[in-house]
Amino acid sequence: MLVCIDTTQYSKEEICAIVEAAADWGTYVAAHVFTDRAVNRLLDCGVKTFDHGFFISEETMRKIAAAGGFVVPQMWGISLDLAKNPLMAPAKIPLVVAQGKKYKDFGRNLLKNGVKVVFASDYVGKFEDAELARRYEIWWRTQTFDSNFEVLKQLTSTAGDVLALSGPRNPYQAGKQGVIEEGAYADILLVDGNQLEDISVIGGTDKWFEADPEWKPIETLDLIMKDGKIYKNTL
Repeated sequence: MLVCIDTTQYSKEEICAIVEAAADWGTYVAAHVFTDRAVNRLLDCGVKTFDHGFFISEETMRKIAAAGGFVVPQMWGISLDLAKNPLMAPAKIPLVVAQGKKYKDFGRNLLKNGVKVVFASDYVGKFEDAELARRYEIWWRTQTFDSNFEVLKQLTSTAGDVLALSGPRNPYQAGKQGVIEEGAYADILLVDGNQLEDISVIGGTDKWFEADPEWKPIETLDLIMKDGKIYKNTL
């Protein structure tokens, strides 16, 4: 469902009906949402994940945490580097910069208030553009959440917790996640480097619109395996 910045879409009755229909299928509802008013209406009906959410108060953050919800914030949306987008209208650049400065502590406040955060980047366009945004998002989160370890959790285990909410729709329900043992899902990365110290070894970079636009593989990923099938092996 979609809730925009300046409007709150869907009545409480409609949202609760959507949540009920999803529950009938053993799954959950995610919302694209920004404001306190919208998030609280969604929480009242049992919505579980909240994309963006930049303009919510700390009180609402605590309500999300208490309800066992997740925030999926796409942090590039409050990065000052967004103003460097060549497609950005010049008149909007001061607004983007002001927004970035105003909400600079958004990520830290989520953690302070116990909210579980998931990694994602919904930047759309050509594959190369989306890939640059994703790699920038990985690095940018290490700045806004102050911890490579926290960002790695958002990329892996916390994201897995969200998938588990989808019950029989969960693509990973047949095997264990996060362990290397017989019967577990064989999704494995072998990384040449310590991502706890250097996030660039999994592709994170502080360059976005100023980066080389040509797509390049992440050389420090020596092995990429999914569902037991090897897609890259340079060992």
